[in-house]
Amino acid sequence: MDQTAWDERYAGPELVWGAGPNCFVAQELATLPPGRAIDLGTGEGRNAIWLAERGFTVTAVDFSQVGLARAAGLAAGRGVSVDWVHADLLDYRPTAGGYDLVLVAYIQLPADRLTALARTAASALAPGGTLLAVGHDRDNLARGHGGPKDASVLWTAAKHKIPLLAVMHNNRGYHQELMHVQRMASFRNRVASTGNDMGPIGTSIMNPDIEYHKLAESMGWWAKGPIKDPAELGPAIKQAMAAVKSGQPALVNVWTQPR
Repeated sequence: MDQTAWDERYAGPELVWGAGPNCFVAQELATLPPGRAIDLGTGEGRNAIWLAERGFTVTAVDFSQVGLARAAGLAAGRGVSVDWVHADLLDYRPTAGGYDLVLVAYIQLPADRLTALARTAASALAPGGTLLAVGHDRDNLARGHGGPKDASVLWTAAKHKIPLLAVMHNNRGYHQELMHVQRMASFRNRVASTGNDMGPIGTSIMNPDIEYHKLAESMGWWAKGPIKDPAELGPAIKQAMAAVKSGQPALVNVWTQPR
């Protein structure tokens, strides 16, 4: 959809996306300390307003003047201030290293444009900051809900070369939710515990161990691992950060204490 189409959509009588923040944005950022934030593609401003209410100094960018006007009205009604910027994300250049949080939520673009936007978002991030990108993956076509039906604008990190760093906390196990296991054990008149033979919580994955770095490499990521010696972790992360700065997604597979 182009700017005119979004203006028409936001001109309707009801909010398109609702007044509250996106659930994934709220979940991921709930404990992040306030700082300088930029919301790239803010739409009607719901995420930007939520961040401002949490104490962030927020800049919010969108190419829909109608959406921004509605966002400004919502912010005023909720007593918060946001710097609303009318600009096309493909042309906009935020202050380099100027933000502790960069948010890109549901911006669905063809691969070359999404890659360019990802580089712009990364350039705006201050050292030690947080870049949160939320979007519909290509798998959404078969197993997801809603979202675009055009596969060319759906996300995959490897395809779009989104420069992100993943540090895998690999404890060679997967978690079983404690209270659920306790409820099920009680239902069957069994005792749930964290060990021995009485319904242990947590299941090991080994022989062979999962090689997350190999999985990442198969999808086109730079990857290293498994890191078993703590002395190797720092150099590995430095190498991974160099890959990210060059525009690649990177993963470091770190062995941690098993469950």
